[in-house]
Parts: sequence; structure tokens; C-alpha cells
Amino acid sequence: MAGSGVRSRGIQKWLGLCLLLLFPLLGLKAKPVEALVLVTDAEGTRMMGERSLQNMEASPASTFKVVLAWAAIESGKFRADSSREVKEAHVPGSPRRITLTQAMFYSSNSYFHQLAPELGWEWITDHAERSGLFSPSLGASWLGKDFRFVEKGGTLRTTPQRNHDFMKRVAAGSLSADAAGEEELRKSLRWPSPRKGLELFGKTGTVTGAVWFNGFGKSSQGTTVVTVFLPGKLEDRRRAIGLFYEVFGLEWNEAWAVEAEKF
Repeated sequence: MAGSGVRSRGIQKWLGLCLLLLFPLLGLKAKPVEALVLVTDAEGTRMMGERSLQNMEASPASTFKVVLAWAAIESGKFRADSSREVKEAHVPGSPRRITLTQAMFYSSNSYFHQLAPELGWEWITDHAERSGLFSPSLGASWLGKDFRFVEKGGTLRTTPQRNHDFMKRVAAGSLSADAAGEEELRKSLRWPSPRKGLELFGKTGTVTGAVWFNGFGKSSQGTTVVTVFLPGKLEDRRRAIGLFYEVFGLEWNEAWAVEAEKF
């Protein structure tokens, strides 16, 4: 009977996620944007929502900052706690200094505009190619020498499946042989978790036509990698975050964002 109860709760959780995917704006006139959620855990990979989006080409938006953080840490010039001065309205208390982890959480463009020239075009290109997010050879025109739009990957396009595969490597610590660097990268991806024993990591990304949450959770039960994608707009960002948290049986609360000040 106990096993039956566990299975029943599991079914209820996935039904709830499906409802969140299909009916987020129930009662409003606007038609909800379709969403795709890819989940990989010990049981394998499954898709929920709009499956036709799995291989849709789209901007990585600010999920590209994971590649930039990886390149920065592997250069030896940055750690998760490396700070820079930023001035952006969406960063609380700005202008002020924030760490790399906070820059990832708040999705600071200013931080990465400072970081990119320190790394150099060739170093960033090498990591973008090694990420597996894009075609093997990016060419010379994907990013201007002035690093404009570096925070969203320049002109590059990826897919939900490729972004998911990349995050699986991040979660497993298999991007490189530098174990300490991999741990620093994971630290830079921290997100608030209200549940004891559950650590959450991830990165949002939002441009018109591509809204993401790409991340993973770690607990005593193992690692769960989650990629959320909506071909939507800025107003869909909160929904993408909510879909990520829903996989773990949680409902995102904006009040948790204050935890980022401790990162």
C-alpha cells in the first residue's frame, strides 16, 4: 500500500506539471505559448509539453552565459566569487559589485561585457565550439570583435535538445578534466532551494522567440537535469522558472530571490 501511495503522489505531480504546461493562462484571452520540458534522471529522459519544439533552432539567449562562465573559470582568471562593478536596473542595489554567481542569477549583461574582453574572442569561440551547443565550426562572424551581444551568443542558434545535452555534461562535471573548475562552475549556477537536501542550479535566458530555464537538481536520490523552452517573450520568463521548479514538486516564489545575496 505504501508503494501505491508513492506512485499515486508521483502521478499527481506529473499531472500537475502537465496542467501547468497546457493551461498557464486559463481564463485569459491571450492564447498561452506552448512549452517544452525535457527531464533526464536515473530513469532516463522524457519530454512533456510541445514535443515539436525539441529540435527548434533558437537563440540560446542568456543561457549562453553558462559557456562564458565556464570559459572564465577555466581561464584561471575567475571564480564563482569573483566580483565586478555593475550598473543595471534589474540588479538590486545597483550600482554595486556582484559575484559571478550573482551575475548569473540576476543575468547581468554588464558583468559579461566586462568579462568577455578579458578572455578574448579566440578563447570564447573555443569554448562555444567545445560546448556542443552549435555546429562544430562557428566561423568568424558569429560574434563581432567588440563583443556586442556576447551575453546571448551573438548570432548563434541552438536547440532545446542540444541545450539539454550540454547541461547534462555540466551536471555530471564532464566538460573537462579540471574537477575544481567544474565545481566552481556549478557554484556559479546556484538557485534558491527551500527544501533541505535539494540543491538547485540553473540559468534563465530570454529574448523574443526564446525563453529558457536550463538547469538541474541534486539530492540524495540523484541528479535531475531539466530544460524548459518556450518560443515566447519576456513576460514568459516567470513561467519558465515555474516549470523548472514544478519538476521538483515546488512552486517558485519570487521572495526566494533574496537568497542570491548570500551567493
